[in-house]
Amino acid sequence: MNAEKFVLIMMKIIRRLLIFALLSTTYLVKCQDTSTNNEPKLLSVDDFENRFNMEVYALLIDVRLKVEYRKERIKNPVNVPSRKNLDRMVDTLDHETPLYLYCTSNTRSISAGEYLKELGFANIYVLEKGIRGWKEAGKPVNKGRVRRD
Repeated sequence: MNAEKFVLIMMKIIRRLLIFALLSTTYLVKCQDTSTNNEPKLLSVDDFENRFNMEVYALLIDVRLKVEYRKERIKNPVNVPSRKNLDRMVDTLDHETPLYLYCTSNTRSISAGEYLKELGFANIYVLEKGIRGWKEAGKPVNKGRVRRD
C-alpha cells in the first residue's frame, strides 16, 4: 500500500469518527434535557437577565397583580395579571416570540408559562425566585408610579 492511499484511508476514518462524535454529543445533550415540552425554562437571575438582554425581540411579562406591579417592577415589563389578559395578549404574538415571565416568587409565572406552552408558544423563560430573587441579587427595580413615555 502506498503512502497516498494510506493517507486517504486515514482521512476517511477520521471523518467518520468526527461525525460519530458529533452525533453522539448531540444525542447525549438531548438525553440530559429533563424538561418536558410543556415546562417553561426556569432561569437564574443572571441567566434570565443575560438571555433577555441578548434577544433582538422578546417580551418581559410581569404576571403579578397591578398593585404589586405599581409598587416595584423590573425595567419595562408588560403587566399581564390574569389569564383573561394573557388570552388577549397572546392573540397578537408570534408563537416563536421569546417570553420572559416573572412574579413575586415564581409560582404564578410557572403557571402562566405552562399555559403559554399549551397554547403553542415555544420560548418561555421564567425568572427563578421571581422579583424577590432579582432584588436579592442586587438587580435594579423601578418603584412607584408607572411612567408612560
